Amino acid sequence: MNVKEWVKQEQGKHFCACGCGGEIEIKEHHRNRGVPKFIHNHYTKVYQYNKIECPYSKEELYNLYWIENKTMTEIAKMCNVSRPYISKCLREYKIKIKTMSFAQKGKKSGKEKIKCFVSKEELYNLYWIENKTINEISIKFNVSNHSIYNWLNDFKIKIKDIKTAKGGCLCPITKEELYNLHKIKKMSCVKIGKLFNVSPYIVTTWLKEYNILIMKLNEYIGVLSSNWQGGISFEPYCQKFNNQLKKTIRNNYYRKCALCGKPETNRKHSVHHIDYDKSQGCNGQDILMVPLCTSCHGKTSGKAHRQYYEDLLTKIELTRIMIVEYESKIDYRSI
Repeated sequence: MNVKEWVKQEQGKHFCACGCGGEIEIKEHHRNRGVPKFIHNHYTKVYQYNKIECPYSKEELYNLYWIENKTMTEIAKMCNVSRPYISKCLREYKIKIKTMSFAQKGKKSGKEKIKCFVSKEELYNLYWIENKTINEISIKFNVSNHSIYNWLNDFKIKIKDIKTAKGGCLCPITKEELYNLHKIKKMSCVKIGKLFNVSPYIVTTWLKEYNILIMKLNEYIGVLSSNWQGGISFEPYCQKFNNQLKKTIRNNYYRKCALCGKPETNRKHSVHHIDYDKSQGCNGQDILMVPLCTSCHGKTSGKAHRQYYEDLLTKIELTRIMIVEYESKIDYRSI
């Protein structure tokens, strides 16, 4: 049976499922795709929402939602229906629905607001005269920090900003003493902070309040530097540390970096003293050196990770020496 014969055979047998009694016109593509159940645009007649029978009148629902400030969830629990059902009722009555921000403002907190049982003078003395924090006051009265914050606002007591709360305006020393520590003795904000048990940020606020110019990082050179090692950079190298020795060290690793394996380019790799001792090779000391690229050599120069790189590079160099000694003992002619 071809398609045209099939269309003639099925014509007049299919009717719209919405109940209108309309006949569905059969077309050729219906043979592969299937005959539709509805006439075009009749589908929504069956599945459209019926009018909602709200358990409250428009005035009652408006009073609950806007006057008594109840949420849709609370109203739904009162009449044992779902929250979306109440939402549909509001739309049906054309009652304006609250925005999220507005609903949160009117939302009641789980705990009732604790009434202040302290006088304004006592609270002011604790907060400003005795310089206690909100957390310390809350522990004293066994209430939350939020309650103390509300009490201060109720009494219209000015709340400290971050600098004042951390002691930024309460410098324990004079301007001359702070100037001598920072400018004459060249102490950093970190060291001054450790001296007075405060953070470096607070020390910077003291310097700004006294109009003292803060020292820049490039001013902490030499003994003032955090990486100062007692001036070992000025010590001379061993006489055996020459270009020929450097060439041998680089060839031991096939002109590659001992850490990352980066090959040499136009710029030769640096030869690094593993134990940071410049006298290697002299006075009978062993030579422990490796070639490093610029990036890896910079990582080993820091004071914090010096011991880590010393142990790591020692293992790498000793492993290379063991492999060379093992290969030198093998007689390849006998294999």
